[in-house]
Amino acid sequence: MDKNYWVMRLGEAGKFADICKKESIVALGWPELDVDLSTYAHLDQPEFIQKLIDGLRGAIKEKGDRTLAVWARQLYTFAVLMKPGDVVLSPANHDSVRYIGIVRGGYRYDPGQEELPYRHRRDVDWVASVHKEDLSQQLRNSSGSIMTLFSVGGYAEE
Repeated sequence: MDKNYWVMRLGEAGKFADICKKESIVALGWPELDVDLSTYAHLDQPEFIQKLIDGLRGAIKEKGDRTLAVWARQLYTFAVLMKPGDVVLSPANHDSVRYIGIVRGGYRYDPGQEELPYRHRRDVDWVASVHKEDLSQQLRNSSGSIMTLFSVGGYAEE
């Protein structure tokens, strides 16, 4: 089985990184979207994403369709494309550290809690922490994207 490599932000400026590390999870979502994504698992990718866009549009009226489509694709990636064995690199809430984890569970929906409002979750074994400076300049630049979840498969050697 091929593994994928992802950068996943756990809240703005890594706000929830330490909570996720403590609970051995990664979590994603917008509190306004209160739906278990496994209910869409039978849909193909375009239908899955369109259902999410429709749900997000109803909950988050101030965002345009382009933003909602980006968010929907990230949720699809998290729920469907991410697999056990994949590697996750998550910036901590102190910008110089990155947590490295191995996804060990499938997608699950959790209604959330006050300290972690993201409902879409996967179990992760956090195996290491690295300083940003220990990563290649290319990976540092790539991981600087503002997206919440994205592939960095080109840097697997690191």
